[in-house]
Amino acid sequence: MGRLLAPELVALVLVALFFVLRAYFRSLQRRQLKQARWRAVTHGLPDGSVAVQLECEGEPALTVRRLPADLAAEEFSSQLAEAESEAEERAAALNASRRRG
Repeated sequence: MGRLLAPELVALVLVALFFVLRAYFRSLQRRQLKQARWRAVTHGLPDGSVAVQLECEGEPALTVRRLPADLAAEEFSSQLAEAESEAEERAAALNASRRRG
């Protein structure tokens, strides 16, 4: 009877260990998502346009501005700098509100 109990005990311990580890990793993931910060990023798109976005792990990306590919170089640079500045301001505001909440 002792030998029959050993495999059952091992199976029970393995199942319990599985659930404990799963709970640990889920809490670790929640903690990482809480600490995630919004950041401004720039992506080149396949059609040649550029998207300035806000990204944060666990959240959908927010497009701040999309610059068309056919802009003159000076206008493109100016609008890109403006869009990146706006995105950084919004990221800072979102991060500040996240710390309070």
